Amino acid sequence: METVIRVHNESEYNEILRQAVAVIETARGNAARAVVSTSNEMHWRIGQLLYERKLDSVHGDGVVKRLSADLKAMYPKMGMSVSNLWAMKKYYVRFHRSDPKLQRCVGVLPWRHINQLMTKLKDDDNVEVELALEGFTKPIGVAEYKLIVPQKELKQLITDEIKTFNQEIADKSTILGEKD
Repeated sequence: METVIRVHNESEYNEILRQAVAVIETARGNAARAVVSTSNEMHWRIGQLLYERKLDSVHGDGVVKRLSADLKAMYPKMGMSVSNLWAMKKYYVRFHRSDPKLQRCVGVLPWRHINQLMTKLKDDDNVEVELALEGFTKPIGVAEYKLIVPQKELKQLITDEIKTFNQEIADKSTILGEKD
């Protein structure tokens, strides 16, 4: 026999609902961050593979075109275009010698934000920035990073990308593609 628990007033029910919504929203944000992080690890490793094979637009264009065609045939919805493969290599080259804290900070951004960031940064910008953690309590908690950057513009670029991503996570339909 099942026990029925009755809620005696509306405020008690509203508190249960508020807590349930908070649990769901936290889980959705965590899921989105996990998907982005895993996807970026894939981009990083493919970029590393291209870099280590010394493929560039002069001596590796045919290989990358063939790789793109084969990967698109196997994974048609994963964005394995020629330009995206070159962007993966650029991502690796751009940040593989950077401070690990900067790598983690950039690595939690969605791929399109990383591409926008790389487009805005010049190749000679000093991305070896000092990062300090304030109140770091969550794994890969972007909001906990305080950027201390010599170039004001670089700090603003990274900060803007992080804010945009956090806003997208807050929007229920953007990251997980859900429509109510």
